[in-house]
Amino acid sequence: MYGAKKMASTGERRNGSLRSPQPKTPSSKARKHKPVAPTSPTFSDTSDNEDDVSNDEESSHESLSSTSSPQLETEEFGIRNSDQRSKFGNPPQVIIPEDVMGTEKHRRLLDKIDKLRELGVNKILALPQLVVTGDQSSGKSSVLEALTRIPFPRSSGLCTRFATEICLRRSIYSKPVIITIKPAVPRHLLSEEQRIAIDAFRKLVPEDELTSEKFLEVLNEASDVMGVPQPGHRPDTLKSDKRGFSDHLLSLELSGPQHAQFSVIDLPGLIRSVANKERRDDIQLIREMNVKYIKDERSIILAVLSANVDAANQEVLQLAKDADNDGERTLGILTKPDRVDTGAESEVINTANNKIYRLNLGYFVVRNRGPSEMELTAQDRDEMERAFFTQEHPWNTLPKDRVGVASLKEYLGKLIYARIRNDIPQVQSEIEQKIKDSEKRLNNLGSPRGSASEQRFFLTAVEVKAREITNDAFNGRYQDPMFRQSKALRLRQQARALNREFAEAFIKYGNTRAFSTALDPGNREEGKGGRYQRDGTFVPNHREDYEILQWIQDQEEQSRGPELPTLSSAYIHSTLFHEITENWEPIAGYYFEQIKDIIRKFHVAVMGETCFDEHVRQKLSNKHSEKIFEMMGDAEKELKEMIAAERTSILQTENPDFINNADAFDDGRLMTTLESVPDETPQGNKTPPPPTEIRNRVLRNVRTAINANQKNSKIINIHDDLRAYYRIARRRIVDSIIIQIFERKIMRKILDLYSPEWAGTLTDTELDSLANEPRKITQERQDLAQSLKTLKLALFTLE
Repeated sequence: MYGAKKMASTGERRNGSLRSPQPKTPSSKARKHKPVAPTSPTFSDTSDNEDDVSNDEESSHESLSSTSSPQLETEEFGIRNSDQRSKFGNPPQVIIPEDVMGTEKHRRLLDKIDKLRELGVNKILALPQLVVTGDQSSGKSSVLEALTRIPFPRSSGLCTRFATEICLRRSIYSKPVIITIKPAVPRHLLSEEQRIAIDAFRKLVPEDELTSEKFLEVLNEASDVMGVPQPGHRPDTLKSDKRGFSDHLLSLELSGPQHAQFSVIDLPGLIRSVANKERRDDIQLIREMNVKYIKDERSIILAVLSANVDAANQEVLQLAKDADNDGERTLGILTKPDRVDTGAESEVINTANNKIYRLNLGYFVVRNRGPSEMELTAQDRDEMERAFFTQEHPWNTLPKDRVGVASLKEYLGKLIYARIRNDIPQVQSEIEQKIKDSEKRLNNLGSPRGSASEQRFFLTAVEVKAREITNDAFNGRYQDPMFRQSKALRLRQQARALNREFAEAFIKYGNTRAFSTALDPGNREEGKGGRYQRDGTFVPNHREDYEILQWIQDQEEQSRGPELPTLSSAYIHSTLFHEITENWEPIAGYYFEQIKDIIRKFHVAVMGETCFDEHVRQKLSNKHSEKIFEMMGDAEKELKEMIAAERTSILQTENPDFINNADAFDDGRLMTTLESVPDETPQGNKTPPPPTEIRNRVLRNVRTAINANQKNSKIINIHDDLRAYYRIARRRIVDSIIIQIFERKIMRKILDLYSPEWAGTLTDTELDSLANEPRKITQERQDLAQSLKTLKLALFTLE
């Protein structure tokens, strides 16, 4: 875990940065253990049965002062955690075999990961790995050279502009170094020029011939292939088409008996400023590249810091903290201790002892070659380092297992083994999922389409699948999971919902004028009147109910002909009906657009489920869209004709509801009239008049009420006839549109949209135009087939 602690002996600033405060004193229970400065797990020798670790073996190793990473806490390594400790008090001991290469079981495990890398699984999913990050000039190259024995080129102006992967493998015999470029994206996404150049870049160099000069040649050539400046190239002399950095990876594989087994990624050094203002985005590009690698939870971060520069001024610690907030997988490596200013050693010592910027894995200190030591052999370099940490004060006070490259290399071997041991089950699970995903994607791409017969087979398969989906969607059979995942595919459900909305819209908005509720208080079948717009909005009239009677009377007077005064024009009902149904066409038009949208989305969804080649899908979809456009045009034409015929033809119906409704309206009005007649029943103790007088009074009141209504009887009768006929015609047109237009002209036509026989009618030229396979699809199929083969071999390797 990242933390901070102010040194007990000093409270001053150094290089302008504040030291952090001390943590609280550990509990008395924790103080029973003797604290030791560096943070690391404790390692010990074990037999092949790692769980059987004796107390003598355990006590023979020094207890270290930090909690081990949770990833290291595996049963195999005998975690002992008998009580709760503070995060940075004495940790539970983690016992890891001293020589992780010493047992057949351990070698097999490491060989499995090496085999996965050899197969290329790390191109498909993340594998446990070491990632080296640090500021420019922090000494990363020197650390890597000491670990790998590869002579890195050195120059103050050198700057690699891509990540470098170094894979060390233990083998009986030394083999040439294999140098390749691993593309950052799948091969089918590369341009043809990039793919050819990357494939051509493969070198075999005997390890003893890989000098710093030879390595620089390799870096220069790799830079050219990746399209970035060569190391040391001045940015202000670059061509405008040159990128600052590349996401591709330069890979070196070294095999021999002298190598431990691990892989390490070297990232471009973090920079804070550049000389050329046009290259200022390089700062962010480098940062993003570092973040991409260290945020992977399977990466162990080797954070390299210059001991002669205040750690607070080096970005690498903050970057590592952002990626690994708890500090569980970050190991600090302090370089250049011999260049620390006199008087500043104490703070570096405290950092190395994990007392300031705390990391669960702690710190190592290594001594880099000095400018005058570049020609020393690796053995001489190691000897000088051992002498430095043995003789130079205060560096000789640091724990011996926490200084020097030899100790670091041994620790990293054990650390990466523990990480692999912990991550293997998850890696195996991810491989299994990748196999499923790859098989699905490969199946979706279909068979190759190089010949006319293959293209015809491909199109036929698409049409067959499309017709199956359409049949299920038409009949509302939604058993396949794709229907639950896609609303657009649930065609029948959407059609039924739209039909219901359409019918309700006709009830609410179909009549431009409201029928009188005073004449029929129980009316619930017609709307309040208004104007319906093509966009689906409705503008109500805001008029009183009686105005429809006035409107009918005005229309009746304007249409008067040679009829007798008590009669109306024979055309008055048609005139009124035509005007009161003016909303029908915009309502039908609006809902016709809705069903067009449903069909369009359904077609897109069907194509998405049946044809996964975007190139072919677009052309095939356009072909079918032409049929849909023609189908919709015919349906819309018939819709308009149907509405026009209903509104302008002679009003006629044999539906008995017409007479029944008209009679019901009459009966309703009569009852309303009778209910308005005054009650002539004697009230209280008054002497009742003779029955004849009561009868006469009632008859007189009824006659008065009826005569009052008779003044408007002709208009009221027209109103009732219009209303009774409108109700029948509205129901009739709604059903006709749903059945004849929406269902017969659209839904059933969709069943014929996809035809397996259609592909058989196409010429070879037409087939090639529709179903030819783009190069990137061919390449993707090849890549998927290769990935699938790789993943299956990887799964077999792990099992």
